[in-house]
Amino acid sequence: MSFKRWAISAVVIAAVVTIIALTKQQMMSGQSAMDAGGEPVMTVEALVVEQTEYAPTIEVTGEINALQQMQLTTELAGTIRRLNLPMGGVVASGQVLVELEHAEESAKLIGANAKLELYQTRLKRLLSLQAKKQISEEQVDEVKADVKLAESEVAQLKATINKKIFKAPFAARVGIHDLELGQYLDSNTVITTLVGLNDSVWVDFQLPQSYLPLAIGDQVQVSLIGKNDSHSAQIVAVSPQLTNARSFDYRAKLTLSEAAIAQLYPNTLVSIQVPVAAAQSVIKVPELALARDQFGAYVYVLDSDQGDLRAKRTAVRVLATDNGWAVLQGDLHPAQQIATKGSFKLFPSAKVNIVSAESEAQ
Repeated sequence: MSFKRWAISAVVIAAVVTIIALTKQQMMSGQSAMDAGGEPVMTVEALVVEQTEYAPTIEVTGEINALQQMQLTTELAGTIRRLNLPMGGVVASGQVLVELEHAEESAKLIGANAKLELYQTRLKRLLSLQAKKQISEEQVDEVKADVKLAESEVAQLKATINKKIFKAPFAARVGIHDLELGQYLDSNTVITTLVGLNDSVWVDFQLPQSYLPLAIGDQVQVSLIGKNDSHSAQIVAVSPQLTNARSFDYRAKLTLSEAAIAQLYPNTLVSIQVPVAAAQSVIKVPELALARDQFGAYVYVLDSDQGDLRAKRTAVRVLATDNGWAVLQGDLHPAQQIATKGSFKLFPSAKVNIVSAESEAQ
């Protein structure tokens, strides 16, 4: 039994000695290769540095509002005699939507027109007599006053009738309502809401006074919350005073296709990227080219040294990161090459071999 243990121990010792010997041999072989000039070469991909303009932004929440939107409200009471208000449907500009009963006013208008016509005829006759100096000016003035009063009565009746006929002021989509023919409506009753059919919408938002003020004509980026699609909107109005929260009110105009605008309902919340500082010249590189340690962020610039490419650690300041790209400032210059994919393997003065070049930063 003791012989068996001794044999097992001998085998284990022999295996360990063999492993140590092989390892030492490999180390010596590697050292010999280094002594013979076999410096390791790091294979990376590279990118040519290019400058671009960058403006820092913040994200604020805004609200969509229709260019044309209104509530139809009754000014006078009456019974519905005509109803052409399709819920959720589209109506044309000038189309009669609702008409309240106005038979009494229409009858009075016939009498008022007849009276006006009579006074106008009388005035014409008196003016002819006045030209022949057969009547006094006072008689003519009295009839002139009668004509004015009759015109006023006709205008009042027409205005009353018009207040009972509701026409679409613009092409619009109709909101929901509960109206029926013959229904009686009190004055100041909200009939429904009309939303104009336009290829643009308003985007309203606020920005604290501590940020760079926006001017009319400036651009902001608008997107639906939770979605990546972004659209450019132009500032068209700025409030002349601060709100109680010490912010400025802004309104931008967003123009899109009719199909896209149809999805931006009034009161929809949107995300807005707003520039908060002047544009500056920066370098934009893939994030994988960026490295960090306790001293800060850096990239490796690839410089030529006696025919070889060498890695040079260069400190940078990261302004922003977005969709796999990093916006940098630092001692970088156009036409320089920086290591991208595989840069994690590099160290200062490492010998580098470039296998392919990525597309330039956009």
